[in-house]
Amino acid sequence: MPYSLLIRLAALVAFAALPGLSQCTFTLTPSSASFSSSSNDSVITVGASASTCAWTSRSNTSWITLSFGQSGTGNGTVGFTVTQNNTPAQRTGSLTIAGLTFNVTQAAAPCTYSVSPNNAAVSFSGGSGSFSVTTGCTWTATSNSADWLVATGSGSGNGTAQYTAAANPGSTARTGIIAVGTASFTVTQSAPCTYTLNPFSIQADPNGVSGTFTLTSSASTCAWTLASGNPDFITVTSTASGTGNATVAYAILANRTVNARSGTINVGGAVFSVYQPGGTACSYALSASSASFTSSGGTGAFTVASSCPWMPTANADWVTIGGPASSTGNGTVTFGVLPNSSSVSRSATILIGTQPFTINQAGVACAVTVGQNTIAIPSSGSAGSIDVTAAAGCTWSAVASAAWITLGSAGGSAQGSVSFVAAANVTPQARTGTITISNQVVQLTQDGAVCGLGLTPLQASVPAGAGTYGFNIATGCSYVAQSNAGWIKIVSGATGTATADLSYTVTANTSPDARTATITVGSLAFTVSQSGAGCALRLSAGSADVDARGGAGSFDVTATGSCRWQPQANAGWLHFTFASINGSGKVNFTADATDQTVLRMAALSIADQTFQVRQAGRPVMQLSKAGVLNAASFVAGPVAPGEIVTIFGSGIGPEAGATLELTADGQALTQSLAGVRILFDGNPAPLIYVSSTQASVIIPYALAGKTTTELQVEYQGFPSSALTLDVAATSPALFTLDASGAGQGAILNQNGSVNAAGNPANKNSVIVLYATGEGQTIPQGVDGRLARAPLTKPVAAVSVQVGGLDARVMYVGGAPGLPAGVLQVNVLIPPGVSSGPVPVLLKIGMANSSSGVTVVLQ
Repeated sequence: MPYSLLIRLAALVAFAALPGLSQCTFTLTPSSASFSSSSNDSVITVGASASTCAWTSRSNTSWITLSFGQSGTGNGTVGFTVTQNNTPAQRTGSLTIAGLTFNVTQAAAPCTYSVSPNNAAVSFSGGSGSFSVTTGCTWTATSNSADWLVATGSGSGNGTAQYTAAANPGSTARTGIIAVGTASFTVTQSAPCTYTLNPFSIQADPNGVSGTFTLTSSASTCAWTLASGNPDFITVTSTASGTGNATVAYAILANRTVNARSGTINVGGAVFSVYQPGGTACSYALSASSASFTSSGGTGAFTVASSCPWMPTANADWVTIGGPASSTGNGTVTFGVLPNSSSVSRSATILIGTQPFTINQAGVACAVTVGQNTIAIPSSGSAGSIDVTAAAGCTWSAVASAAWITLGSAGGSAQGSVSFVAAANVTPQARTGTITISNQVVQLTQDGAVCGLGLTPLQASVPAGAGTYGFNIATGCSYVAQSNAGWIKIVSGATGTATADLSYTVTANTSPDARTATITVGSLAFTVSQSGAGCALRLSAGSADVDARGGAGSFDVTATGSCRWQPQANAGWLHFTFASINGSGKVNFTADATDQTVLRMAALSIADQTFQVRQAGRPVMQLSKAGVLNAASFVAGPVAPGEIVTIFGSGIGPEAGATLELTADGQALTQSLAGVRILFDGNPAPLIYVSSTQASVIIPYALAGKTTTELQVEYQGFPSSALTLDVAATSPALFTLDASGAGQGAILNQNGSVNAAGNPANKNSVIVLYATGEGQTIPQGVDGRLARAPLTKPVAAVSVQVGGLDARVMYVGGAPGLPAGVLQVNVLIPPGVSSGPVPVLLKIGMANSSSGVTVVLQ
């Protein structure tokens, strides 16, 4: 199995130094340390009473971290780092090294001050606000402009300061600063804006006028908006808003009344005043005051005499204005009157200024109504009837507008019906027709025929000589076939209404140039390529395969003499370029990516030669929650950060499996392998093995603290559907020699040999276990990185039972040389444990490994 590769690697790792069984003593030099408030690095020398004495080290304080020397044997060194102390108080911490306590003291940080935010802007009318103060020391807020900017607030440690700014009486902006220790808070206050107009008034001509005035602002940043106080006759024609100075353009309409009027254009607090004397009152004269129409409607016209603007307006939708839409002075109004389907007469008006033009229309002699005004007909055709309602003695007629509609009768009287038959539509286009019954119109809409159309094959490559050839047309509708070249003649099957064979002839090609033409059938084209006379072409290859992402390739064309040729593609997703059409040359082709899941094929034709391109469909990937297993135990369940898991599915990778690869620097596993990426919440995971049915990956450490994650497999750039998995803090499992998750564990004896029935471990000796699922680590794990100093260790507590007895854990952490996610645990076998195969149980945090893993003891 893929993850067994990790176990084989583990067996090659040099066995970690293990503590002896004799009594060991240790010394630390120095025995303690003191530091300034800044970040510092230091080294401690460990002295051991014997070279076989094993020891470990750990930090007991969050601001002290080990940089190297987490474990060792005999004399050694431990490196550690003290982070910067940003608090105003001295602090102490400790390390535990070889069972000894190493105390660390760090001085307090000097006083610092910061404010948030560090600035504010207030309006010219004044305002107030506050800001936060962050410090560990005493402070008082002080303003440098107390005459207008008042600051209050003081304290010890974090707090809040307040400020109040008085109104700005000046014409310029001003700035004040509030000091808090070494920090400062800046207050900027704007000045009020003023505006001046030149000129500030006008007496307008009664006939209307356009003009401008100058707007001067007190500052270039002053914003303004123009508004007409009388938009019915005063309009601002320049931009309506802006900043700083500007020229304002306006237009004043003619005063069509005898009364004077006044208006304004306002900007800020300034006003541009307009006075306009009275003009001449408008009058409108019509050539006629009314017109009458029968129920069938019609058109009409009348003239208008006026010195003023006017716009014809009808008060009923059955009266339409032909023109003009508007006019000034004399003119002619044309109009139309729609038919009246009711027996009740009606009237409407067209208003010209203040003058109405009245239109009267009579109702029909007798009213006719129909049961429906629209009917949908299927493409296969159908028969039906239309109910007709009319008064006794009222006669009516029925007329169809299209030949495909046949009526059962031409009319009737009083109440009755009109039967009809709609023929089948053998064309792919929808069509409409009408049945008019007296003054009622019934619309029939018929769908187009469902016409499949296919040609087999889609092209032909023929030799230079004359000949007869053919292809099949598969369709359920009528069709017409046409040749676009005189050297191709259709012999039979040029038209039809169903599936048929089409036969065609080609004349001999006497030119050395190859030639290509098409026979079009509906929306499809059949391509005919004919070799040139005396030419022999040969392709270096006959086909190529590309995957669903698309691809490119090329092949050579060898031609005798100076034969001319030109490639033709029979599919839109296949593209080509070529070098030389005279003699030998090369054809380069590219295939687009496909969104289909099945194989598709296309061809390039060169005279009588064909090059076929086969493109695989995009992968169909299937995953299930039950198929995501711990790679050591082969048990499904929640996944944990750093856990190695095996994913079973289909279509999730290449048929030929691919094994892990290292990054360019050789320090980590790659996150892409053989076109596969596996994502957890969008984070790519390090890959150990991938194939079409199985993948082994290491869960990203970014899942720490989450309760669920979204798993997605990406193959050849195509994503699978997302699968939701549960996430746990830890999910421990021990690796086994046969990779089954049970039986003999993948365990090393103290001498570095593999534990087995014929090679048992001694009691009171140290063995090495390999596991996964330890969860988040200290330092935080780096996805796929090969373990090296400083080695990580699990955040959660780790314990081991051998043969049902608690075993002392000598070392727990990364396995040197193996990827993050492989956990090495060195344990001392209890002396009272039974001999033979005994169970081994690993507990990390609140979770236990699966039962059934054993170690063989002497």
